[in-house]
Amino acid sequence: MVKKTQPAKKEIVGSIAGAGGRKLAEEALRVSEQRFREFFEQEINYCYQISPDGTILDINSSALRVLGYASKDEIIGKPLLTTVYSPASRDRARQLFLRWKEIGELRNEELSIITQTGEERIVILNVHAVRDIEGKLLHSVSVQTDITGRKRAEEALRESEERFRRLSENAPDVIYRYRLKPLPGFEYVSPASAKILGYTPEEWYADPLLARKIVHPEDQNQHEQHFRSLRSLRTPLTLRWIHKDGHVIWAEEIDVPVYGANGGLIAYEGIVRDVTDRKRIEVALRESEEKYRRLVENAQEAIFIAVDGMLKFANGMTAVLSGYSQDELTSRPFIEFVHPDDRQMVRHLQRLKGMDVPSIYTFRIVCKPGDIKWVELSEALINWEGRPATLNFLTDITDRRRLEVERQRVEKLESVGMLAGGIAHDFNNILTSVLGNISIASLEAAPGSEILNSLERAEKAALRAKDLTRQLLIFAKDGAPVKKTASLTELLKDTTIFALRDSRVKCDFSIPADLWQAGIDQGQISQVIHNLVTNAQQAMPGGGTIELRAENIALSETQSLGGVLPVKEGNYIRVAVTDHGSGISAEHLDRIFDPFFTTRQKGSGLGLATSFCIARQHDGHLSVKSEAGSGSTFYLYLPASRQTSAPRQDKKEAIPAAGQVSILVMDTRILVMDDQQGVREVAGRMLNHIGYQDIEFAADGAAAIKLYKAAMEAGHPFSAAILDLTIPGGMGGEVTIRKLLKIDPGVKAIVSSGYAHDPVIANYKEYGFSGMVAKPYTLAELGKAVHDVIG
Repeated sequence: MVKKTQPAKKEIVGSIAGAGGRKLAEEALRVSEQRFREFFEQEINYCYQISPDGTILDINSSALRVLGYASKDEIIGKPLLTTVYSPASRDRARQLFLRWKEIGELRNEELSIITQTGEERIVILNVHAVRDIEGKLLHSVSVQTDITGRKRAEEALRESEERFRRLSENAPDVIYRYRLKPLPGFEYVSPASAKILGYTPEEWYADPLLARKIVHPEDQNQHEQHFRSLRSLRTPLTLRWIHKDGHVIWAEEIDVPVYGANGGLIAYEGIVRDVTDRKRIEVALRESEEKYRRLVENAQEAIFIAVDGMLKFANGMTAVLSGYSQDELTSRPFIEFVHPDDRQMVRHLQRLKGMDVPSIYTFRIVCKPGDIKWVELSEALINWEGRPATLNFLTDITDRRRLEVERQRVEKLESVGMLAGGIAHDFNNILTSVLGNISIASLEAAPGSEILNSLERAEKAALRAKDLTRQLLIFAKDGAPVKKTASLTELLKDTTIFALRDSRVKCDFSIPADLWQAGIDQGQISQVIHNLVTNAQQAMPGGGTIELRAENIALSETQSLGGVLPVKEGNYIRVAVTDHGSGISAEHLDRIFDPFFTTRQKGSGLGLATSFCIARQHDGHLSVKSEAGSGSTFYLYLPASRQTSAPRQDKKEAIPAAGQVSILVMDTRILVMDDQQGVREVAGRMLNHIGYQDIEFAADGAAAIKLYKAAMEAGHPFSAAILDLTIPGGMGGEVTIRKLLKIDPGVKAIVSSGYAHDPVIANYKEYGFSGMVAKPYTLAELGKAVHDVIG
């Protein structure tokens, strides 16, 4: 009996224990799931729950936010591969998905995801399988760590290292880094070492003591003392080195100590420059004045000797550079030849007293004809007739400085462009509302009434503001020209004649019959010519003759980048506009192309700045030559084109007046998408006046797509959609039209933007749009755009 009943007791006890255990297990499971849910939602990484077939079951807030979805409902239930991953990563993601199903997990896989706005971000993917107690796959947890910032930083570092590598490898001087810890030795030596000292970088790396071995024996103590004093006194050192082939060279060495995070000295970095020729000149001066004179007189560099601020000797090139005779140069203190604003930079007397001042610096000199040149001065201490003196080498760097000024001007214009583009876009939105309301009010005003006259004057003022915003947009990247090959001859004449109408100023044209063609935005180049001619006209208020010359020129490498003009070498058309006015003063000449700079009471100060930007955006250049009292000449350089221009089309379509819709279709529906409520309201009112009554509105692309889908599903689709190109922080027109075309390939959409020169506006058909209307628009312009699309 005992043996028979014993198993039953165990079973009963086991059943009771099993029930209690299950309760505990269920409670533990509930607590575990709650902790998982809290972790899932609060995790800063992008987390998803994925079904075995790859469908998104859940998504945390971090992933939802970066992908740009408003709620989980928009993404849950969609396939992970095509919804989250970028097209470039989908094949790779699909392979990893199959691999995960095979092995149950993925670790540290790099992929790219794409947001609703089209931005790609780089992530590290880890996937873990979740199974039931029987081992059946329930779902997986995918965790994505965003490494976009790190990737961009790594790319920037690689680019920076590559720039340094190219710079150092192409530099004429030896650039080095010598480490002290953990083991002394050269970490880097540039290729110039083989040319200057005869030793390749590999030979320097192999022998940490090579520098000591090849410094001239008589200069080794000086070399060691130099490094001992670097912490307190960092001055260039000039000494002799023994070339690998045995001959002696003179080199100027500039070294800098490098300290670690704890403040300890860890390395030296420096530059070694071959100054043998310069040293030979110094030696020649000391050894034989006659030899020195022959050498320096034939030099292509201005060389002079100064004692106590007076020039005691100046070679012929000094006279050529300055325009003064040698007698004039040696009869006045050198400081008098320096531009007054730069005289504090000249430290000749301090250097004679042994003070640690720069030996190479730049400043301006005033030449005898009155023109100003930028020069670079390099000086060395010598003795002249038993007295301390400086040996000076003067190089004309005016052209190099001009290129630097051009670069700074471009950077300034780019900064202004970022601000101007945003201002112009927002202002165009405001003007759209203003012009639209004026157009509507004008229709309701009685003909000939004072109210109508006031509205017409307000409309003219708004249109002038519209022209101003178009000038501002030239500074922005969105003002890029839409180029077509064209002949400049007719454009130059037509624009000039129009600018000088009703004026006492005439123009003398000199344009060759074989003038090359150019790839230009005709509207923008016409604006440049108009600005230059108007500027010349205003310079001659009493009347006179402007000279406009055009010519074909070929710029060599020495004339282009690195030379006198900041353009690439090649064939150019140069247009010169010359006036005979009062000229431009020297203090204003450097600022003539600055935005908002003007010396006239009337004008915005944007004309020349706009023209400069247009020339640059055409890969050309705009410059000026002027002297006070002698008039001015502006030079416009445009790259020549070998293509043949398309035939000119003068046919213009008439813009129908508001209300002139050929057929009023009662069920015509129009969708207006714009982030500005004022623009939406005035667009709706204008469309109502034209005759379209069934209008719906959306503030961004996501809302527009939702409305468009609903209309199609209801069997009452929209006849046309007006889409704003730029929606700050939301989906704009360019992305929206792509999505609408997938929903309805026959969608009729009109793109609208305050960036009138945006490539999407200029080439709207290439982006899938059926029409365009630039902000700010009038009722007639909006009516024509809608009528042309709907028909």
